[in-house]
Amino acid sequence: RLPEEGQELYSKGFSLQMGGGLPATLINLGRLGIPVRIQTGLGKDMFSRFARDAFESAGVTPFNLCPQTDAIPLNISVAMLTPGDRTFCSYSDGFPVTDTVLEQVYADSKGASICAMDLRFPEVYRQLHQEGTLLTLDTGWDDEMSIEKYRPMLELADFYTPNQKEALKITGTNTPDTRSAILAMGALVAAASLTIRMIWASVVSSPTRVASHFRKPDWLVVAALTLSLAALSTGMLSPVRALSF
Repeated sequence: RLPEEGQELYSKGFSLQMGGGLPATLINLGRLGIPVRIQTGLGKDMFSRFARDAFESAGVTPFNLCPQTDAIPLNISVAMLTPGDRTFCSYSDGFPVTDTVLEQVYADSKGASICAMDLRFPEVYRQLHQEGTLLTLDTGWDDEMSIEKYRPMLELADFYTPNQKEALKITGTNTPDTRSAILAMGALVAAASLTIRMIWASVVSSPTRVASHFRKPDWLVVAALTLSLAALSTGMLSPVRALSF
């Protein structure tokens, strides 16, 4: 269990690791001999030194987007693992996004086959998308996350990878069947969302009657709403069609 306010608990173990799916994946790819680069912020702090050593020992090339300051530009997270799930408490000083940073991000990303997106650099990914780079998006948790808030990035992303709680939050539902219908129609797809790589009809879940698409959709419109309780397992006012224009 997690401690309540005013309590202290001792864990069964402790380990300092490079966390997050992106850095961990890049480190594993680097260990396999695959050329990998990561854009990050590295300061003078102990965590930045640890990250730099971990990347370089795995054959991953780090590109530092942050001037050498006394701030902590990395995300530092305490991950508390319980039988049911993980809980995180994180901190970062971050770093300013200047024109120089944007130019560096584009220069370091140009020519990559696959690029993981950062919410701070939409202009860069718009250019990379036009050049044919595959883009992956993992927004992480956000108390205010919604499809509309992330629509500009989702329209560029080839792959979007939320966990279950994030998928429920961003689709605005607590009902798995309704979430599944929203995802399958292309408004938000767990594997590919709002891109020219639309989902195939075979992955449309049972709540959805029709999912039509053309080759190059620009906008997705949730059109018809059913009033029949028998028509869909999600009940009244469930979406039944998505058209791509």
